[in-house]
Amino acid sequence: MALTTPDPIIPYELNKSVRDAFEGLLRPILFRDEAFRRVESGLITFETRLRVAEHSSAPGARKARQLLTAAQRLFTQAKANPGAAFVPHVLAAIDYLVKETDEIPDFSNEKSFVDDQQVIDAVSRHFRLLEVP
Repeated sequence: MALTTPDPIIPYELNKSVRDAFEGLLRPILFRDEAFRRVESGLITFETRLRVAEHSSAPGARKARQLLTAAQRLFTQAKANPGAAFVPHVLAAIDYLVKETDEIPDFSNEKSFVDDQQVIDAVSRHFRLLEVP
């Protein structure tokens, strides 16, 4: 049986370039092929990169730490409710955060995580999950 998705696939507001990048991550996750393991591994890798960034006082490290905490809480919610409608969106939002290259490259400047926060906030708001400080 083929999995079908509603149109539009992303029912919340994001600018086009962020939306396109985010949707490219969301589509494969809708099929959940090893998504939890891959995203969990991404969180671990991101935390390692973040520790290095914090040690070197890289731009955006403080915001990245806040987002990582939010992402870990979202991941816990998703694991506790794997069949919930919000799960693919949460996993894709976390995936967007942990990827080194997205709309704004990580740790490149103080605004490095503006796009990541937009995605986390949009998903959280849409599904009434946690809010990012």
